[in-house]
Amino acid sequence: MTLKRYLLTAGPRYYPSSGDRNWIKVFETEEEAETFARKLLKDEEKSYFYDWYEVIDLHKWIYDEN
Repeated sequence: MTLKRYLLTAGPRYYPSSGDRNWIKVFETEEEAETFARKLLKDEEKSYFYDWYEVIDLHKWIYDEN
């Protein structure tokens, strides 16, 4: 089993959460995460809740590679 490398976090600008409450989904590629995030922000049913996102490379985060 291969672990997915890219974590998408997103949330409202006016009420960001700490911890894992902003975690949305993990992806195999950064491009998949970016595409999903852009669709999420454009989704009229969910756009009231998401107005920012960040894609985190978990490999870099875990191993602290800069």
